[in-house]
Amino acid sequence: MSVPGIFARAEEAAGFGEEELKTCMDEFGDMVLRTAYVYLRDRQKAEDVYQEVFVRVFRHGDKIKRMDNPQGWILRVTMNLCRDLKRSTWWRRVLFLNDERDGVSGSLEDRIVASEKSRELLAHIMRLETPYRMAVLLFYYHDLSTREIAGVLKVPEGTVRSRLHRARALLKDYMNSGEESP
Repeated sequence: MSVPGIFARAEEAAGFGEEELKTCMDEFGDMVLRTAYVYLRDRQKAEDVYQEVFVRVFRHGDKIKRMDNPQGWILRVTMNLCRDLKRSTWWRRVLFLNDERDGVSGSLEDRIVASEKSRELLAHIMRLETPYRMAVLLFYYHDLSTREIAGVLKVPEGTVRSRLHRARALLKDYMNSGEESP
């Protein structure tokens, strides 16, 4: 499917074709949307960030083509956009609701228990301060190494390990206290 007009001219200028953008969106789109959703706790705002991320991917097509693995750059752009959005004056907090669970099999009772535990853990993760929450998200949900996380967050690798250690300790305290998450 070809897009006529201004998009076609932009493809030539950016050096990134429609098919390459679609491939990039297919490969990294879910990661971008999940990261933005966890960071912002709002589906619509996460979708706005998703769109802006891929506009920037399109604009920097030549740069993306030269990268061995553009995942870190895309994650960094995603988190920077989320951070900017949260700093904006019109930002307001909303409840984080996640009714979609996948990967849980077994009896209905097992799925309900697993869903409840997962929901509780996610609620506790969302209570963490942003640096800890992002370290946990990148390490456990995106399976990045501490070195890769350091590159994405632009912090020393030791800082990433410290944040993960502190986040685990906080989560353990939250889970053991039996305290309800706000």
